[in-house]
Amino acid sequence: WGRADVPHGDRAVAGCRPGVHAPNSRVTGKSYFGDSDKGDDSASGTSPNKAWKSIERVNSAAGFRPGDAILLRRGSLFNHGLSPRGSGTQKAPITIGYYGKGKLPIVRGTGQPGVSLTSQSYWTIQDISATSDPEYGMSAFKLKADGDKGFSRGLRVVNCTAFDSGRHGIEVGGKTGWDGVIVENC
Repeated sequence: WGRADVPHGDRAVAGCRPGVHAPNSRVTGKSYFGDSDKGDDSASGTSPNKAWKSIERVNSAAGFRPGDAILLRRGSLFNHGLSPRGSGTQKAPITIGYYGKGKLPIVRGTGQPGVSLTSQSYWTIQDISATSDPEYGMSAFKLKADGDKGFSRGLRVVNCTAFDSGRHGIEVGGKTGWDGVIVENC
């Protein structure tokens, strides 16, 4: 247990090794788009031209279904923690990723983790950056398995960057635990 200070350089590259990219996700459900600059929370969120503006709008969605994707526009900065609902399946995980060109999208949780999943299964989180702001003592990515909601399975975190968190970069834990967690090139 401890904290390491990491230099704050350019986070435009995907993950830690330049030139390494996450595999394309197979989206078999609906895609939902977020754009912190040009989005509109009253829009449908179902295309880049109808993107949601805030992470709060993403979080308020009733629940994402197997095969769905949450795609954040590159260059966007979202000032709220992402905690979407729902679970995928082994054959149709839910994906959090990006679209567009530019620097990786950043999700900044203030007083909360940047990205958190609680007792959810079969998610792929790829090619995004997250922080929790150090003064709040939270992890940038928090993946928790709550004993009351059961065992969680099938989680992939690929080419993500965790920075300036007050606790851990990527925290995986909980009462009941996880099965099949892969953290790669982060």
